[in-house]
This record gives sequence, structure tokens and C-alpha cells, in this order.
Amino acid sequence: MNDLRTIILVEDDPDIAILAQLALTEIGGFEVTHYGSGPALLEDSAAIVPDLYLLDYRLPDMTGEELLARLREDPQSAAVPAIFMTASLMPDRIKALKVAGAMDVIAKPFDPLTLADELRARFRNAQS
Repeated sequence: MNDLRTIILVEDDPDIAILAQLALTEIGGFEVTHYGSGPALLEDSAAIVPDLYLLDYRLPDMTGEELLARLREDPQSAAVPAIFMTASLMPDRIKALKVAGAMDVIAKPFDPLTLADELRARFRNAQS
């Protein structure tokens, strides 16, 4: 079983990105690399292979679902688990994201004090 140590966060809202990064690095002890858009990550995706992608669903240039599809095309990132963050927790959307290859979906707003533990638990459950 792999340990969760490195996370790539794709979030376009600067306030949410800062809060998530602080929660994940300071509370969770993770190494987090942040990108503000899908294209920014795709330009750099060959350089970094994380243990987990944490993707915003609504991004300005492409949806998180479109970004995940592009990541799945690259053999280097194809098997990296992904968790989405969204304020829209409609059952149909959650199902579609899981069909598209998402490990899970986390609600926004998230609790910064429990975000790291929540990701760790979901990652561990998927690994077993």
C-alpha cells in the first residue's frame, strides 16, 4: 500500500487554494503543488507525478472532468487517483465523476481542520 505524501491541487479560486494548501501542508504534512488551471498543470504534468490529484470541478478553461480525462491519456498520470472538490453534490454529478475515474468527491466548503484526514482516509480506503 502506498502512503499519501504528495498532492497536486488544481483550484482557480486563490482564497480556496491558499486555505487548502495551508490545511494540507501545515495540518496534514503533505507536499502540495498548486496549479490555478487545467492547462497550467497539463503543461507541467510530465515533471510531477503525485500520489493524488485534488481537482476543483469548475475551472475556467476546462472542467475538472475534462482535466481528468486528459490526465488519464498520459501513461505517467493515468493511474494517479483523483478526488474532486465541488459545491455541487448532485448525485448524478458524483456518479458521473466516479464513472470518469474519480476516486471520490469532497464537498465545498470543506473543513480545513479535517481536510487532510479526510483525504488520507479516502486514499487508504481506495488502496485496500
